[in-house]
Amino acid sequence: MKSIILKCKPNSRFHFGKIALNENMSLDETSEIIHSDTLFSAIINTVNRFNPNKVESLIGDFENGNIKISSAFYCLQIADKFIYFYPKPEATSLSKVTEFKKLKKIKFVSQKIWEEGIEPKKWLVDEPQNYVVLQNKFICKKEEFEVALKSKNDKDEFHKIQIFNKTSAPKVKVHTTSETDKMYNRTDIEIADNSEISKFYDGITIQPHFYFLYQTKTEFEHENLFITALEILAQTGIGGERSVGCGFIEEVVFANEHNFSDVVNSNFDCSLSLCIPKDGEFDKFQYYSLTTRGGRVIGKNEIGKNKVELKKDENLKLKRVRMIQEAAIITKNSNIAGKIENITPEKLKNSDLKYKRLGTTITIPVKIVHT
Repeated sequence: MKSIILKCKPNSRFHFGKIALNENMSLDETSEIIHSDTLFSAIINTVNRFNPNKVESLIGDFENGNIKISSAFYCLQIADKFIYFYPKPEATSLSKVTEFKKLKKIKFVSQKIWEEGIEPKKWLVDEPQNYVVLQNKFICKKEEFEVALKSKNDKDEFHKIQIFNKTSAPKVKVHTTSETDKMYNRTDIEIADNSEISKFYDGITIQPHFYFLYQTKTEFEHENLFITALEILAQTGIGGERSVGCGFIEEVVFANEHNFSDVVNSNFDCSLSLCIPKDGEFDKFQYYSLTTRGGRVIGKNEIGKNKVELKKDENLKLKRVRMIQEAAIITKNSNIAGKIENITPEKLKNSDLKYKRLGTTITIPVKIVHT
């Protein structure tokens, strides 16, 4: 299993839409991560631009499990080292700790914590001095900063490091014939700027980025195509239109192997992608949350070879799908695969253009200690 880092500059903005009653309301909120289905869509659309003849073959590789991708989470670069954060497993909330409100706010845990086991009582009650919580959402071991910073600075300024913030601003629709609903709010994810904090540590780089994991089988013959699509993605962007200042990726870095053999005495598996379970797989999920995923097709004069005509401003809703969210707890060694769902709108069912939702998932071992 390998990681790919989507490097971001400070103050880069992204918008990852969530399902809502209408277009304006969907812009008023944003997901905090790049879900695996969004990442899949960006990759497939990119391949369709430069090598359309290979699109179906690549989708087939995803369907057959020849390649799997996780959702994109956050990592923190400190000088030349990276602290990777994973979604806090669902079952963590079952822990009986006095600091329950603090535990509920934590959304991501570092790889070091993951390897040692998910044990909230140790984080918040028994040994809080050994852990660092950033923005109430990210928790990691203090030693991870000390190793990365290699500094004797006693001010512990690293407690002030930020990963991202949400920003909301009023906007006005320019290209619309409607006299109403021209005003709307758009909420974005803004990658934090830690330049002031880095001054306490000799000006070293302290920068958050996105990253995701991918896993391939020997049968996967399109790895070069996959890599090329990601490299182009750095130019085209993901998560909002570049014309409004969103979605800029500075660089795509193909990083190290992630070996989860360091997870000692694991007792569950944990999903790192959105998942649409195959028949017989749902019963293997022990703790999980559900989400509904949707979307729209932007109106065009004609779509596909069969020329399905749409009005210029017509929006077709993609079929909605209920999915299991990331961080679901699964019976150990269940080998959950998931599946891809056809979400093509009814009006386009006879068109050669099809829309699909990625529901295959990557799982990794986890040790959860209930106290």
